[in-house]
Amino acid sequence: LADFCNQNPGRHAGVILINVEDIEVACAEIRRAHENGLWGGVLLPTSTGDHPYYHHPRYEPLWQTCAELNLPLQSHSGWSPDYGDVPGATAMFICEVDMWAQRIFTALLWSGAFERYPDLKLILTEAGTAWILERLRVFEFKAALPFFQHFSNGLSLTPTEYFERQCYIGASFMPRHEGEFRHKIGLKRILWGSDYPHLEGTWPNTREYLRKTFEGYPEQEIRDILGENALEAYRFDPEIVRAVANEIGFTLNEITDPA
Repeated sequence: LADFCNQNPGRHAGVILINVEDIEVACAEIRRAHENGLWGGVLLPTSTGDHPYYHHPRYEPLWQTCAELNLPLQSHSGWSPDYGDVPGATAMFICEVDMWAQRIFTALLWSGAFERYPDLKLILTEAGTAWILERLRVFEFKAALPFFQHFSNGLSLTPTEYFERQCYIGASFMPRHEGEFRHKIGLKRILWGSDYPHLEGTWPNTREYLRKTFEGYPEQEIRDILGENALEAYRFDPEIVRAVANEIGFTLNEITDPA
């Protein structure tokens, strides 16, 4: 992507996919892409391979670079350990694949990365939506235990407060039952996505999916989840995005009109 930006100068919305074999090289690649117009974000590998996971200090330059350049980190489901070629393996993968993409939140929270870099953003995509509520409940419970004070020493906010300040949920084809938790999750924390062109996504029936999910929502809530929140999370140019939306997007009536 850095090479593409270099060959096509200007402002480019997009996400650069890095590897974590060499953190110095990864940071240099991020800076090179940013200098050539990238402003979307940085997609982290779900697995760190033979290297320690993201709570390890080796990734500190990476967090510092992304916070400095205001490039949000992004996780995405799809990877999992090898479950083997045995009965039940595929079912195990389908039921657990989201979990591996969610782990980065735990790492950045308890390693103190969110505390050290308050401008660092994390967008958790295609890993479910309402799961974060139970995760935060458990983390709040553990943080309140006397023995756990040793691990949370130096953290000035609660787990929920860090999430509310620095995280977003990329809510791929958010079903109605998960949308009902939107106020508990935080209305401004949710970014709806169609997961195009995957078979489990909403295409080619996106309008029908939107109607089912957003029926009865106030207009501003629909606008926030379908677009306004993403403008803030990714620092998109509102004029450019709204011009495209006006040309190819659904109107509000197409989403809310049951006819």
